[in-house]
Amino acid sequence: ISFPLVIFFIAQFVLPGLRQVEKRVVFPSLGIGFLLFLVGASFAFCVGLPLALDFLADYTLERGIEPGWRIGYYIKFVTQVTLVFGLAFELPVVVMSLVKLDLLTYRTMRDSRAYAIVVLMVLSAFLPPPDPMTLMLLSVPLILLYEICIWLAYLIERKELKLEAEEERRRAEERAQREKERQERLAAADSMTEEEKRELVAEDIEKYESTVTDDDTHALDSHEDPHHHDPHHDEHADY
Repeated sequence: ISFPLVIFFIAQFVLPGLRQVEKRVVFPSLGIGFLLFLVGASFAFCVGLPLALDFLADYTLERGIEPGWRIGYYIKFVTQVTLVFGLAFELPVVVMSLVKLDLLTYRTMRDSRAYAIVVLMVLSAFLPPPDPMTLMLLSVPLILLYEICIWLAYLIERKELKLEAEEERRRAEERAQREKERQERLAAADSMTEEEKRELVAEDIEKYESTVTDDDTHALDSHEDPHHHDPHHDEHADY
């Protein structure tokens, strides 16, 4: 019940120290993470807990032990399983946030799939409660979520490459159009006076500088690195 409030207070502490590009990743992640937590908790309560309790009851009966249920231990067991499943279903949020921040790529995830499966199995074994049924019920969804993350990372990278190609083509068309206009002006420059020629050259220089500035600004917005530190920028700022 207190999970939304916990996330809210953590966000108040963390958000002021984030850059704009990081905030664009964090805000959607919070909403999606909350939904995934509810999905994981619901899966644990409706599927995981009945199967795990039936397995434990049958296991004790096969050994001639009569299972005795205590309300305190039962509530503790249900709470642990629900929280573990809810937090485990946050895996896509963590992975896709790393992908959006360019800290993880589709190729890296694909090539390290086998290692990731082993790590997920080990984590599922160490998370409470440590019984085989819960291990299977927790590890299988985690592996499926990891596979979904691989495909999502592939689609995101493909979309970004497509957008970059379209942007590069648009810039090439604009440069070709400006060059064509420049050639037409130079062809008509024979009938111009020296003053008109100087004005034409100054206008071409101004257009070129504005184009370079726009391209640099777009590159910075598209590839801003939250961990990049420019000492020359600090030097100019101090000056």
